[in-house]
Amino acid sequence: HPKKIFIDLYAEWCGPCKLMDKKSFTNKWVIKSMNENYYAVKFDGERKDTIEFNGKKYLFELVTEKGGANALALELGRESGTLRYPTLLILDKSYTVVYRYPSFLDATNLDEVLQQFK
Repeated sequence: HPKKIFIDLYAEWCGPCKLMDKKSFTNKWVIKSMNENYYAVKFDGERKDTIEFNGKKYLFELVTEKGGANALALELGRESGTLRYPTLLILDKSYTVVYRYPSFLDATNLDEVLQQFK
């Protein structure tokens, strides 16, 4: 049974990302909906290894003098030229982004999104 892909695009240093881990992703309704309707992926946008996805290789790219991000994170997560953490993504079965939200979502709102896009 094909499912959509839910991606939690985060960074290790990101406070709102850690809060989502603690408050939103532990909610029983979010867990139930995620397990039933999605393949869930937790993706560190600043990982430096090469990622192979959908037949293409993605490398780490310097974005500023202080740091960068994996090219896949940039491709999927950028909105108006900016990548923010956390960014929540839903991809359809052809790996097209059907939902992108570059900010914290509490459990109630996250569950609403999961229900809407299932």
